[in-house]
Amino acid sequence: MNTTQKELKQFTDVYHTTYGKGHIVSIQFRFRDRLIMCYFPKVKEHEWITEKELFMGTGDVTLTPIEKLVAVDNVSDDLQSALENLFTMPRR
Repeated sequence: MNTTQKELKQFTDVYHTTYGKGHIVSIQFRFRDRLIMCYFPKVKEHEWITEKELFMGTGDVTLTPIEKLVAVDNVSDDLQSALENLFTMPRR
């Protein structure tokens, strides 16, 4: 493990894109990687992820909090136009 990476252990906080905040329940060695089981108490769900995916941030579970607010700048022009047309009254 790289020294700049956070040491993973039981009860380390993790964040799921859908389930929100949770924590690591167990870590098991599997081949060349470690398999990590996380628990998300709000929805009472477990999720498995590899250590590599967790550190790379490629899965649904990450070590950093996930921003829930979407910036208006990230909305595509087509979607923005559709929303404006939907909520504005036509001119007569």
